[in-house]
Order: sequence, then C-alpha cells, then structure tokens
Amino acid sequence: MTRPFPEEHYYIPGSARFTNLEKTTIEILHGPADYAENPKQHLDATLIIAKESNTQFQWVLKYCDDLENIHVNTFRWGREQRVEFEQQVARIAKRDGLMYESGFQDVRFYKAFMAELFKPYDNEDGTGLENLFAIKLELFEMNVIRQNTNAELKRALRRAETPIEVIRAAIEIHLDNVANGLQIEEEDTSSTNPDSA
Repeated sequence: MTRPFPEEHYYIPGSARFTNLEKTTIEILHGPADYAENPKQHLDATLIIAKESNTQFQWVLKYCDDLENIHVNTFRWGREQRVEFEQQVARIAKRDGLMYESGFQDVRFYKAFMAELFKPYDNEDGTGLENLFAIKLELFEMNVIRQNTNAELKRALRRAETPIEVIRAAIEIHLDNVANGLQIEEEDTSSTNPDSA
C-alpha cells in the first residue's frame, strides 16, 4: 500500500468522496498536522483512481474511510453543494431584483406588486387566468379569509375576474372581520407547510 499524501499531512475526516458518476475516481483532502487547531490553513486535494489494484486506494480504504463511508461522504458533499448553489442563486436573484425579501424588508417587492396589480389585465395567452386562480387559491388558504363566515363576500372573491377585483374582495372580507370583531385564530400548519421543515 502507498500513502497518497506526504507524511507530514493528515487526512481530513469525511473528505474522501467520489468525483464522477462512474465512481472511478475519489478525491481526498489532507493538510498539516495542526489543521484542527488552525483550520484557516490551506488544504491539499489528491485524486486517486478507485480500483482495488491501486495501492493508494487500498491505503485510503484502510487508514481514511471505508467504501461505505466514501459513498456517504459523496452524498453529503453533493447535498451541501446543492444548498450552496441554491443560496448563491437566491442572492443573485435578490441583488438583480428578480426575487424579494418577504415582509417589509425590501421595498422593491411592493413596487413590483403595485405595478402588477394596476396594469391592464390581459388573458390572451391564458397565463392571466392561471395567475388569477393562483392568487385566489392563496387567499382562500389564509386564515383571514377562511375563518370569515360571510358567504356573499366569499362568493364575490370567487367570482372576481381581475387581480384588482380579487384584492378588493379580499379587503372587503378583512373589513367585515374587523367590523364584526372576528378574532382570527392562528392555525398550526407545520405539518402542511413545506417551509417549516
């Protein structure tokens, strides 16, 4: 068996992973012996052919990680890379105005919402109707709408034909709640809310 990195280096636990779909190559990270105390130091990566006949691969399996752990490390690394990628995409989208912070943090959200709300309603390509349906669906999921008992106001919301009519009907329902002193009860949606996981 052949050690694949210098004697003065040590293996970074959990770093051995496959680098390709065929699982013919692995990468391991190694660094100075005092890396654990000073993790800002530079790490080196070594690529190794994942073959039983390769003496470096045999050394990794004996002294670093077994084959099962290399598979686990590969899965974990892929998941971490995906999370980092998604976070980077979200940062770029927010920076470029393609995505906004929810709530009062980002005034661009309100500007985009108002521009969309007051532009002429167009359903020539069918997307307007889909968007209208999506808005209504979201509103009917909200406690402020769902807990209201005024069937006439809810009917007006269902029959609204433009985004501004939908918002107007939702506001009427909210004002009805206030006028009748309806206390909106918060419901536990943790089991159905995908963001709560």
